[in-house]
Amino acid sequence: MKRFFIATLTLTLCVTQGVFAWGGHGHKIVAAIAEKHLTPRAQKNIDLYLDQSIVSYAEWMDQYRNGTPYEISTWWHMITIGTDGKPCGTIRPNGDGDGIPQMVRIVNELKTWRQQPDSLVNLNLKWLIHMVADNHCPAHIFFSDLPGGPTNRYGWFRLNYKGKKTPYHGLWDVYSVSDSHPDLAKDIYAYRDYLDRYSKEEREKIAAGDPYSWGQESGNACRPMYEWAKPNDTIDASFWTKYGYLAEDQLTKAGYRLARLLNELFDN
Repeated sequence: MKRFFIATLTLTLCVTQGVFAWGGHGHKIVAAIAEKHLTPRAQKNIDLYLDQSIVSYAEWMDQYRNGTPYEISTWWHMITIGTDGKPCGTIRPNGDGDGIPQMVRIVNELKTWRQQPDSLVNLNLKWLIHMVADNHCPAHIFFSDLPGGPTNRYGWFRLNYKGKKTPYHGLWDVYSVSDSHPDLAKDIYAYRDYLDRYSKEEREKIAAGDPYSWGQESGNACRPMYEWAKPNDTIDASFWTKYGYLAEDQLTKAGYRLARLLNELFDN
């Protein structure tokens, strides 16, 4: 395996808590699902650029998002749905877009991975592993017509959960995974196997499409969550009994779609 230690950059990085997207468990579950469905050739080629499994790097983008030079990726963790219900990708005022156009750019760069510098392939892989998961996370989908518009995240309103004022965003980032199935939460591979129950034909159907169609689908699936809870509501574990399916569906879709992208890119 090729190992990459960019010391002059790493020394300046600020490690942050992984509470911004699916928590740590959600990202690792997505990567674990994808890893299970990698072809041997794709896995071998990915191993040339990562010194650990894709599961080990699932949280990397959160951990380094605030450090130079990676602060540019702040808005790449989310997607924007326009008033027409379609991803618009225009959230950043400087024009470099949010998660979907950036993911498309990264995929296009990785199509020529053999001609790219090793360090760029390494970086793009770590970004892609994380961004596919983020772009399916209910809390990371902006809806332009909700209060606050496309840049003032409406989902940060607070409600009462477990005796604490909790942002609705954080409820879906963290608790949707840990509290939907507390018996599985500490074992990402058991959680993976619980979710990964589809046939090959079903997996292929789920993985079809592209980041823009996935974004539109996620927007349609996740929009109702803003009717399920409102500011200052009080909810308990029964919330996940009723609505936890959304997190399960999104985690599973992300895992299959990440596997498809990595296989298409590296199985050659």
